[in-house]
Amino acid sequence: MKKIIAIAAIAAASITTAHAEESNFAGAKIGVVGGYDEYEMSILTESIGKKSGFVYGVTAGYDIQSGNAIVGAEVEFSDPETKIGLGDGDDDNAPYIRADRQLYAGLRVGGEVLPSLLLYGKGGYVNSKFGIVLDSDDGAKVMFTDKMEGYRLGAGAEYLRGNAFGRLEYRFTDLGKYRDILDNGGLNVQRHQVVLAAGLRF
Repeated sequence: MKKIIAIAAIAAASITTAHAEESNFAGAKIGVVGGYDEYEMSILTESIGKKSGFVYGVTAGYDIQSGNAIVGAEVEFSDPETKIGLGDGDDDNAPYIRADRQLYAGLRVGGEVLPSLLLYGKGGYVNSKFGIVLDSDDGAKVMFTDKMEGYRLGAGAEYLRGNAFGRLEYRFTDLGKYRDILDNGGLNVQRHQVVLAAGLRF
C-alpha cells in the first residue's frame, strides 16, 4: 500500500512539473504578425477618410511570470498596405496619405486563466511613417515622407504549446494630430487592427 501511495505521489509530481513547464510564459519570444488594418482620419469630430487593408510584421518580447501573473516588454515592426485619400473620393488627383512602416515598444500585463491560456492587456509608444502625395503648383505629383508619434492600447489572448505560441489581438492606435497640410487645422489619425501572431519562446 505504501509503495502504491509513493508511486502515485511521484506520478502526480511528474505531471504537475510537466504542466508547469508547458505553461511557462516566462522568457524571450519572437514571432510574425499579420491581420486586418484600418486607418481613419478626421478633422475635429468629422471623419474625412477611412480605409482598411492588410498589415504584416515581426514581434519580439520578454515576459516574467510569477504564479499566474505575467508582465512583459514587447517591440514590433509592422508594414501596412493602406492608402487614404484626402479629397473627393471620385477625384483620382486628390492628395492622399499612404501608410508606411510602424514601430512599437510597450508593456503587457496578463494572467493565465486556463492551463497555457493567457489573457492580457498592453500599451506603449508608436512611431509611424507616412508617404504624403500632393499636387505641386505645376500640376505634377509631389511625394514626401513624414512621421507621427502616438500610443497604442490593446488586449488579446495567447496560447502556449511547448515552445510555440499563437496570439489573437486587437489594438487601437492614436497618432494625434498631423500638422496642417490642407489649411484645415490638422488631421487626427487613428488606427484599428485585429491581428494574429505566431512564434517561438526561448
